[in-house]
Amino acid sequence: MENFTLYDLQKDNSFEAKCLIAQRDKVIFYNLINEEIINGIIELEKHKDMLCNQSEDLISFNLVMYLKGRFEHTLFKVTHDSHAGGHVDIHIELKRYLWLGEAKLSDGTAYSLKGFHQLINRYASGSPTCSEGGLFIYIVNKSSKKKATAVLNEWRERIQSESTEIEGLTFLDAHEDRAGLSLTTTHTHSTSGLPYKVHHHVIQLQHFPQD
Repeated sequence: MENFTLYDLQKDNSFEAKCLIAQRDKVIFYNLINEEIINGIIELEKHKDMLCNQSEDLISFNLVMYLKGRFEHTLFKVTHDSHAGGHVDIHIELKRYLWLGEAKLSDGTAYSLKGFHQLINRYASGSPTCSEGGLFIYIVNKSSKKKATAVLNEWRERIQSESTEIEGLTFLDAHEDRAGLSLTTTHTHSTSGLPYKVHHHVIQLQHFPQD
């Protein structure tokens, strides 16, 4: 790959080529991560029978291990519980670019709001190279027995009610493959004054087989 020009790489639509271009293109950096996050969520939900009684740390660790595998032969660094203004659950770095993710078990909107504020106020700098992140809400067996769509709707209503505290809060369309289970927001970061985007994912891991 070292003999390829940037033009050659841009014509190559492979995952590996995109990972190389992402070193100097933050849009591709964030798009790659957000696509792989969705793939990782799908893998978690496939194994809900194994994860339905686990802690948020262990579930996040499984997601991190999936992402580490996907980005294994690239320069992306994927870690769990690394430092960025504190100990953040999911930390993905490529040279100067940074994506951060915070996770909470589904235990009411107040608990999810705590995770949201940790992400946007404690961990993320909101700088141009740290301008996107994610919030994960894991619905496990000890969570209230609610449909995932209801959990997301309650969460949407909660952050809408906080809009006076979150400057410029705007809702965007979620990825079509997580429609009804995810939402995306942007707002003005409280210290940088720049736009910060959050991908909110509700992950359905409850497992109550009836057979």
